[in-house]
Amino acid sequence: MATNSAFEQLIVELINRARLDPAAEAARLGIGLNEGISGGSISSSAKQVLAANPFLVDAALGHSQWMLATDTFSHSGSGGSSPTQRMSAAGYTLSGSWSTGENIAWAGTTGSVNLAAYTQRLHDNLFKSAGHRLNILNEGFREIGVGELTGNFNGYNAAIVTENFARSGSAYFITGVAISDADGDEFYDIGEGRSGISVSVNGQGSDTTETAGGYKVAVSSGTHSVTFSGGGLAAAVTVTVAAGAANAKVDLAGSNKILSSADTSLGAGARHLSLLGVAALDGTGNGLDNTLRGNKGANTLDGLGGNDTIYGLAGNDTIVGGAGSDTVGYLGRRADFTITENADGSYTVVDNNLGDGINEGRDTIRGTEFLRFDGSGDTVVIGTSPPPEPEPEPQPGQGPEPEPEPLPPANGPSEGDDVIALSDAGGSVNALGGNDNVSGGAGSDIVRGGFGNDVISGLFGADRLFGDAGLDRLYGGDGDDQLFGNADGDFIFGGNGRDRANGGSGVDRIYGGNDDDVLIGGGHNDLLHGDNGNDRLFGNAGTDRLFGDRGDDRIDGGGGRDHAFFSGGSSRYDVDELANGNVRVTDLRGAEGVDLLIDVEVLHFADGLLIF
Repeated sequence: MATNSAFEQLIVELINRARLDPAAEAARLGIGLNEGISGGSISSSAKQVLAANPFLVDAALGHSQWMLATDTFSHSGSGGSSPTQRMSAAGYTLSGSWSTGENIAWAGTTGSVNLAAYTQRLHDNLFKSAGHRLNILNEGFREIGVGELTGNFNGYNAAIVTENFARSGSAYFITGVAISDADGDEFYDIGEGRSGISVSVNGQGSDTTETAGGYKVAVSSGTHSVTFSGGGLAAAVTVTVAAGAANAKVDLAGSNKILSSADTSLGAGARHLSLLGVAALDGTGNGLDNTLRGNKGANTLDGLGGNDTIYGLAGNDTIVGGAGSDTVGYLGRRADFTITENADGSYTVVDNNLGDGINEGRDTIRGTEFLRFDGSGDTVVIGTSPPPEPEPEPQPGQGPEPEPEPLPPANGPSEGDDVIALSDAGGSVNALGGNDNVSGGAGSDIVRGGFGNDVISGLFGADRLFGDAGLDRLYGGDGDDQLFGNADGDFIFGGNGRDRANGGSGVDRIYGGNDDDVLIGGGHNDLLHGDNGNDRLFGNAGTDRLFGDRGDDRIDGGGGRDHAFFSGGSSRYDVDELANGNVRVTDLRGAEGVDLLIDVEVLHFADGLLIF
């Protein structure tokens, strides 16, 4: 039995992309979805994907070969056979409520055939044809066989293709393709297929990806655990897929990214997920730092643990960051969106610019720390807010004169230079003016430095420290702390715990310390050190100096000409410029991990510079 060539696999992928988003395929080709079809019988909803069947492949190849050999272009084949007869003769069993269909097409030239270009052309021409489009988008079909050959046809150097469609029996299929995705476009390209990867579906069966990367496993309806392993994968990748009574497409891109047409939860070894098509699907992360991307439908996306980046994209999505420090990303500009905090603590984010071709809908967001707007490079902090300002003192005429305040105790705040130590029970204090030295206790403290050059130490607990005006020094200590330098140039050190540090205005120096931290500069030329852990650094405006240090860090320079620093010589690192303009830097020795650089213009190594 034949298997798909790389070009036949491309046709399968093009057809399945069209089935998952019919309107987009029609728009790409500049036609109406129901152009030439009476009654408008094709809906824009997603259709189940098709799984390649080897018997249908044999039937399709046999008919293409016969047409080439006889210079005949017809659905009637050898001996006057019909498409259904040829499928049965090749070994395809028709049972239950079955159906079949066939498309054929050819294109020729007096020159050389560029088969990759002709493969795309044949698909496009078939989709533009009303009758063939009905087969391509027939909701009942579940399987396909493609046979594409080249040769002399009617005096031309030609490519000719037969597409056999069918449904038989009660089985559904989990199907897809394993690709290297070298160009990062999340779609199969010639030469990207990965063979020899085992695909097992718990309790249902298994398959091994073919030379072109394709696979299929027959399953019953319902929810299934799918595992990719072997074939050069460093570790197995497992996901849970809820397909219901339909085929599901589950692609493996690279080593740990899943592309799926069904509700999907990431399991062991899976790191990233992109949902396909236009259906309203759910996507769920795991305990790793995931990247989740929705589709055009109304998705529910939940990052669970880890520091996740989530894009809802089109549709009115519900997004939950979960544990960790999470970012919801938008492709548009900050100025085009309205952000509203709701009474239940969630946020509503609305894309008001429907004319930019993006239209990212109206999203509801919970459990998330940051909103990132790629179109303008802006980051908005939504996961933390400072404590409320004290109520204003009553003015004369508004009420009775207040009792005279007692003098502050020796350990209390005043407008002078104070030394204040909070109790272990936790508490809050505003140190007012002066150059103050304030230390917390074992509890979770809230400390405002007020005016002056203050030294504030959180020590233990999950503290919130505000330097306010002046050149302040903030030390988080142990616990998951929030540190705000606010005005002027500050020194901030997170210490132990998963800290969030925001320098505010001024030229700030911010160090994350241990664990996974979030560091945010301001509008000036800031210095940010991630130190240990998987950190997220945001330089924002200004010419910033950014050090990810140890761990897998995300470094976003923001506006200005920003510099990222690495401790070793350039030969120690693998530097890749990605298709979206970001840069990935991998420490081949492992200590400094894999860093993602966004809007960083200059990379510094021990032996020189690399400028983007």
